Parts: sequence; C-alpha cells; structure tokens
Amino acid sequence: MKSISLALLFVTLLICSSVEANSLGRIVNGDQAVFYQFPWHCSIQNTKTTAAKAYCGGTLIAANYVLTAASCLKDVSLIQVDYGSILFSQPFETQYTTQYQNHPQYNEQYKINNIAIIRLPASVTFRTNVRAILLPRVSDQGDTYESYDSYVSGFGVAEAGSSYLSNELRYAQKTVISNDVCRQSFDYRYIESTVLCATGFNGSTQSICYGDQGGALISHIDGAWVQIAVASNIHPNGCTGLAPAAYTRVGPYLEWIERLTGIALRP
Repeated sequence: MKSISLALLFVTLLICSSVEANSLGRIVNGDQAVFYQFPWHCSIQNTKTTAAKAYCGGTLIAANYVLTAASCLKDVSLIQVDYGSILFSQPFETQYTTQYQNHPQYNEQYKINNIAIIRLPASVTFRTNVRAILLPRVSDQGDTYESYDSYVSGFGVAEAGSSYLSNELRYAQKTVISNDVCRQSFDYRYIESTVLCATGFNGSTQSICYGDQGGALISHIDGAWVQIAVASNIHPNGCTGLAPAAYTRVGPYLEWIERLTGIALRP
C-alpha cells in the first residue's frame, strides 16, 4: 500500500522550546510535527500510587476513548490525558480519569497483549486539531503490513542522551518488517503473532524509546490514516532505528475494543 509523506501534508512551522523531564521517553532523532498533523495524539501522564509519574502516548479512537499500552497503566492513581496540541506544555484540553481497562491477558514480562483503553469522563469535541484515528477494517485483521511505510509520534528529547523532553511533538517514519526477521535480533518470547516490528525508514536512526509506549503506529491505507499498532517495546540494545522496536497489532483486538467501547467496526 502506497504511503503519503506526512511532511508534505502540512506547512505550519513551530517555535522550538523545551521543558525539563525525566529520562523516560523519546522519539530519537525525530522530525518536528506541525499543527493538525497528528490530531489523534494524546499525552498520557500516569500519577502512580507510589507518587511516581510515568509518561506515555495514546490515541483518540472515539469521543470518549483513548487507546494506549497496558504497560503505561501500572499502579494507577490518576491518569491525565492531554490532547489537541503539539506542545507538551500547552495542551489544548486536559481530562483526568481513573477509568481504564488493560487487556485481561496482558503479559507484563514479555509485553504480550500490551494494549489498554482509557475512558474519558467527558466526550471531546472533534475539530481540526482533535480527531479520532481510524482502526483497521475487520477484513484487514490478518494483514501483516510488511514493507508498509508508517509513522509513530511522541513527545520526548530530540537526541539520545539528552536530559530534556522536547516541548514539541515529534514523529519518525518507520518500515514494518516480518516477525521472522525481527526474531533474528529480538528475543522470540517478545515477538508473537499479535506483535509487529518496525525499523527506521531507509536506514534512518529515528526510533521510539522508553515512555513512547502507547503511541500509535499509523499508515496511509485506502486514502485514510489508520492505526495499525501500538508502540510497545524497544529493542534490548537501545533506542536506535537500525534495531527493530516491537508494537502491538490493533487488528487482533478489534472485537475486544468494540465490546468495551461500542465503536462500530469497519467491515
């Protein structure tokens, strides 16, 4: 399926800024997003019962629901969901909730079934900078998406080793590889049929890293942007686009998502 470059779709430029953050989470060497480019992207801040805070990504899939990774929602005390902005420090809107559901078969050790749904207390109003992403069609549940050009977005430092979280939303272009190829460099226990792997596009070093879990891997399919997977697990060797990262496929969980949210699935 032919992909369209996100960079050609938007022309608005951003002013650079940064805020201090912990070492969790980054799109390493990512390109800076522009306004309206990822209107479904959410920033999730989980204030834990231990008083620590974890940062993740998420995706609006309906007016009341956000899709993310189960690994983002451990020891939840309060979940803050920001959306509608490409600036971490200036969210367009914020909601707080404690309502979420991890997949019942989530395996914390190997990040299998690493998918979760957050319920927002109030419906968001869709507009140019706030929209839901499409989920895969039921008929595409078995698609491996191999060789698809895809994109993942997230907040985080722009360079590996930095101690500052970029205030701008950044994105990276990725290429989906086969699970067999992925297992050659990734522990096979992490790579089941419900997982897909992606590497940097054309040898790029752009990559997700700690804290980018929960963000959407999207691809342009039949004229629309579709979320094909959820960022789940980085390579044991670290955050380099040359090594594959693991993502939870959305297709195998469509019926589970429908049961929890009532979202009408596309045939």
